[in-house]
This record gives sequence, structure tokens and C-alpha cells, in this order.
Amino acid sequence: QPRYYPPLAFPLVILSVSIMNAFCRDKKCKPMQWFLIVVIGGSMIWNIIKVSGLLRSPSFTMQAMAHDIQNEAVARGYEEPVLLSHLASTVALYNGMLPVNDHLAPYPLAYRMKKYNPHFYLDFEKNPGVVSHLERRYNLLYIKSYSLFDGEVPELKLFELVSARE
Repeated sequence: QPRYYPPLAFPLVILSVSIMNAFCRDKKCKPMQWFLIVVIGGSMIWNIIKVSGLLRSPSFTMQAMAHDIQNEAVARGYEEPVLLSHLASTVALYNGMLPVNDHLAPYPLAYRMKKYNPHFYLDFEKNPGVVSHLERRYNLLYIKSYSLFDGEVPELKLFELVSARE
């Protein structure tokens, strides 16, 4: 993602300019050196334009999504909602929901679902391994989709987990 590398971009620009200066210091640049200078310079200019555009008008899509999920939970009457997702910990930093990671944990998913009884499931795609566990206990009700990372990845889909016994 372009927005994450400005701290690296500026030292790289300085390094690239130094290298180009070293290439042409003797004023007898070969055609291949000029070609490299044009390619590197063009790439630097393109990236500087993209990064400056993102810095001028940043979008906080992850934060907006997290707050919207919290609002959905409150609107549905959950006082302490639990979110099941591989992004649950990140979302919880923004909205305070109890996170349950569906990928990484010391206990099996079935144990975590029974112990924490999640109310929502969030994922880019319906992960067949996770969904097969969920569908044994819950009906998945689609709520909405969220576009993150400037549309460079599939949309995240939010589902409410309603007990299949209800």
C-alpha cells in the first residue's frame, strides 16, 4: 500500500539521487546509464505523486469500518459484542469489541466459538473451513460489505451470527 511507505520513500529518494549523481559525475554517461536514470527518475516521480496525493487526502477506511461495525452491534442490541475474524484484533483496537481470531489461536475454532459465542463474522471471502464450523451453530445473516485499501483487495463482508436454535 502506497500510504505505508513515506518513511522509507524519502531516504530512498536521497539514495537514488546520489546514485544518479555518481553515474553522471564524469559527464560521459553511456546510453544504458541514461536509460536507468530515466526509469528510476520516472518511477520516483510517479511514486512521489501517488504518495503526496494520499497524504493530501487520506482515507481512514479501517477506522470508519470498525466504528460502523460497533454501530451495527449497538443497533442490534448487543451490549458486549464479540467479533470473529482474522482482523478482529485490529478492529477491536478501534471500537473495543471483544476479538476472536478465526485463524490464529492456541485452541481449535470450535472451542473458541463455544467459549466466546461470537455475534459477528467478518472476512474477505467466506472461508470454507470457518463457515463450516459456523453453520453448525449459527445462521449467517449478511449485513453489509466494506471496501478497504482503496479497493485493491476484495471487499470485507460482515455477517451477524444468529443461533440456529432460535
